[in-house]
Amino acid sequence: MNHQFAVLEAFRHEYPVCRACCAAKAPGPLDLKKGDVLSITCEKKYVDLLGWFFLIDINGERQVYMSISDLEDYYLTGKICSFFDLALKINHLSYKVNQSLDCRNKKEFGMYSEQLRQWKEFQESVYGKDKEKV
Repeated sequence: MNHQFAVLEAFRHEYPVCRACCAAKAPGPLDLKKGDVLSITCEKKYVDLLGWFFLIDINGERQVYMSISDLEDYYLTGKICSFFDLALKINHLSYKVNQSLDCRNKKEFGMYSEQLRQWKEFQESVYGKDKEKV
């Protein structure tokens, strides 16, 4: 299992009370920035009273344990998205650009074209970070 997620907005990940089990040698809270790539590895562990933690690889540079509940929260609040979600967003925007062309709606065409350009740039930067790891 190797699921990858892109950070959509900068946020700070606070470690749980038992830092020793979750972040080996972590100096403090983990600051994630837009465009970081989070890869969920197969390694996991269960901590009593806290639940499951998965080893997360960040940009191929650092590894930390994160609780599954934190990952779910970041996903549901739109702080991270999967690579698959990113591809779907771009596909949807491409459809909206084509639809606005068919309807000859200049305003929507401009809006969706700009959004599509921004998301494609973001995708390229994220995929670039992922390829650097290999």
